Amino acid sequence: MPTWWPDSERVLHPRDPHPQPNVSHAPRALKKLRALFPALKDAQEVESWAGLIDVLPDGIPVIDAPPQVCGLTIATGFCGHGFAMGPIVGKLLAEMNDGGEASLDLSAFRVQRFFDGTMQRPRSML
Repeated sequence: MPTWWPDSERVLHPRDPHPQPNVSHAPRALKKLRALFPALKDAQEVESWAGLIDVLPDGIPVIDAPPQVCGLTIATGFCGHGFAMGPIVGKLLAEMNDGGEASLDLSAFRVQRFFDGTMQRPRSML
């Protein structure tokens, strides 16, 4: 199912949920890895895989505990930035799930923005 902006402009088409890796990239990536990290000069490719990056229509993740579903906490849509954001998001989720509130204002990350008209168009996205 395509993702739609509120003004009905289609921005995303369905994709294969099981993409195949582009095997032509692996040798170049391994060569760059060896150049950047000489200690890995003998590293060999063991396996190639491909996956999807979870990106939301506005390019902003959802970090929320919507009151409509008791006990549900959502953290998704990090567009490949999950490793970098993981430590702070983990801390915030722990705060939220420990019966308290997050120590940062997460209002910009509400899931409800997709339904109440407050979602903004991304300023730049690849």
